[in-house]
Amino acid sequence: MKKITTLLIAIISLSLAAQVFQVDKVTSSIYLVSTAALQQSAELANDEFYEQLSVSDIDDMQKSSIPFFDRWVVRKYDNKLDNLSDYIVFGHLAASLFYSYDEPYTWDNLIVLSEIILTQSAIASWSKTLSQRWRPYVYDDDTTLKMKQTEDASQSFFSHHTSTVFALATYSYFYSYQFNGAQPLLAAGLFGTASICAGLRVASANHFLSDVVTGAVVGSGVSYLICRQHSKEQKIKFSLGWKRIGFAYNF
Repeated sequence: MKKITTLLIAIISLSLAAQVFQVDKVTSSIYLVSTAALQQSAELANDEFYEQLSVSDIDDMQKSSIPFFDRWVVRKYDNKLDNLSDYIVFGHLAASLFYSYDEPYTWDNLIVLSEIILTQSAIASWSKTLSQRWRPYVYDDDTTLKMKQTEDASQSFFSHHTSTVFALATYSYFYSYQFNGAQPLLAAGLFGTASICAGLRVASANHFLSDVVTGAVVGSGVSYLICRQHSKEQKIKFSLGWKRIGFAYNF
């Protein structure tokens, strides 16, 4: 009986610390540094693209210029709902870090998570810089002129909050799925709260509906693709080093 118990404990221990991702640390280090630089360059470029709205510009802005499916979102900015969406993102980050802690593979998991966060952030940052789309509250008559003239007012497309929270939800579910298979309740909890976050971004007048839908698609897609790229089940592997480029196909 003791031998059986010992064997069961060993099996359980191995299942709880099974390797989900394979990481080439040199390749990932280069990728992370490059992606961080790409995101930073977007923020610097935004200073060149951004043009502050004048009073006459604001007076000339018409809701009719907004696509019909986004027009209904225009309202006064709500700081409380804005803050609440922040808390949901932090909660998802905590959940992702919880799933990442799986010795001796914690460091590899954190590298994959970092790649996901930085990649979707870089895409969101460049999208905001290039689109220069005004947030819904800019079209609202009750919003202060000072708020409408901030640089952040031009950062509507697409929703970085939504992209991030869906990326984190996808990562957490992907990781858990490797151990427990399909889990409808977990999926509902992760993606349900991510959807609430997206709704709060709209309700707080920070984003249009199209902003959060795009953010959800980009965040989920980036997260899934990076998880699959590092997954042990992935047949095609690509690696990059200081003096080498590697490509492998596992049969």
